[in-house]
Amino acid sequence: MLLKPAMIVFFLVFATFCPVNAQDCLTYCKKENELFTSMVNQATAETPSAVRGPPGYPGKRGTSGEKGDVGEKGSKGDSGGPAMEETDRLQGLIANLEEKLNAALRNVSDLQKQIENLSTDTIRPLRNKISKLCRANANAGWYAPSNGYQYRLFTSQQAWHASRRNCQRIGGDLAVVGMRDVATRRKLFNEILRSTNRVWIGLTDLAEEGNWVWNDDKPANAENANWSDGEPNNFGNEDCGAINWPGHTDIATVDVPCSSSLQALCEKELPSIC
Repeated sequence: MLLKPAMIVFFLVFATFCPVNAQDCLTYCKKENELFTSMVNQATAETPSAVRGPPGYPGKRGTSGEKGDVGEKGSKGDSGGPAMEETDRLQGLIANLEEKLNAALRNVSDLQKQIENLSTDTIRPLRNKISKLCRANANAGWYAPSNGYQYRLFTSQQAWHASRRNCQRIGGDLAVVGMRDVATRRKLFNEILRSTNRVWIGLTDLAEEGNWVWNDDKPANAENANWSDGEPNNFGNEDCGAINWPGHTDIATVDVPCSSSLQALCEKELPSIC
């Protein structure tokens, strides 16, 4: 702290005018001390603050301290109550089901790989064996031409409706599936129809004239009906279908009056494995 000129004057006055008497000098000194203290405080208040200089350059970063010890393991928290227990139970069930599902998917994947690995050479002999077994186990009096169906010829000649009822009584119907395939027709002709002329099949236009429909409700057309030349012609109200091969050369379809008496070809599906 710097002393102002007024303070210097105070000291000079104190030294010159202090009374000689000790008591008076003590009283005087107290007063002068109070005055001096007041002057010092004033001088201190008036002294200007130090001017702050510019910031210095940042110091270097210190080295990292050592890693502290791991704290002690906390105590186990309280149970969440019934709701928490139920949640845990459900999560456990879900995890168990997911594990079972994944195992099942792995089994399916393995089976698919095994099926893919089966070569055609492996499958074909099995199919041939199954086909032979199916033909051998066809009902007595029935013929199985390897199309999934078996066939029987009713040699008694009857009208179309009566012939259909005869087929239905033995678990079948008038032939439709085999009749839509020319190759099957030829097999049937060679095996069981060679000695016949005309045979009823499951084909009519009874519901609507000119709209020929098979007994399994599939529409007939020139391709699957294999009509003979000029047929159907509805000559004499011909509403029922039959297969015909005059001279055993043309295995084709013709329309015939439903009241005509003909033999009938019945058809029955074999078990699905066949």
